[in-house]
Amino acid sequence: KAYQKAYDKGLEDKRLSVYNYARYKLAWCDYNAQEFDKALTKFKAVVTEENKNNSGKTPTGVNLKREALNDMVLTYSHLDATKDAYDYLKKEAGQEEAYRLTGKLAAVYRNEGKHALEVDTLSMLINIDPDNTQPPDYQSAIVLAYSNLGDRPAVRKEVTRLVELDRHQIRMVLLDIGLPGK
Repeated sequence: KAYQKAYDKGLEDKRLSVYNYARYKLAWCDYNAQEFDKALTKFKAVVTEENKNNSGKTPTGVNLKREALNDMVLTYSHLDATKDAYDYLKKEAGQEEAYRLTGKLAAVYRNEGKHALEVDTLSMLINIDPDNTQPPDYQSAIVLAYSNLGDRPAVRKEVTRLVELDRHQIRMVLLDIGLPGK
C-alpha cells in the first residue's frame, strides 16, 4: 500500500523519480504475490520511463533501468519465456547485455531444476554468437543438464558438440594471436 500511495503521489505531483521508483517497488510486490505477468509489465514500464527520463539514477542513486532489466530475469524465469526475454533485453540493453542476462536466465533455470529450459536457453545463446567466449561453458552446462535429465544419448551427442566448440574456440584464439588456426 505504501508504494501504491507513493506512486499515486509522485504521479499527481509529476515527480517522475518518485513514481517510477514506486512502480519498480510495485513490480516487486506483484512478483512476490506470484503475479509474474503484472510484475513484468511494471518492470517494462519502469524501463520505458527511464528511457524517456534518461537521468539514469533516482534520488537514492539507484539506476532503475539496470535494476529492472536485471530483475526481469527472475520474472521471465517464472514465465518460461526465454526468446521473449532475449528479444526484449536486446532491444532495451543491447546484444552484449542481453546475452549476459539471458545467460543468467539459464542459470536460474538450472537452479530451479528446469533443465529442459536451461538447455533451450543455452543452445539459443550458442547459436546467436558461437564466437563468444561463453559457448564452451554453456555447452558443458548443456551436458550436465542432460545428465540431470537422465538422457544418456543426448549426453553423448552434446559431449561431441562440446569437443567441436572447444576446437572452434582454440582456432579462434590461434587466429587472434596471428597463428594459423588449423
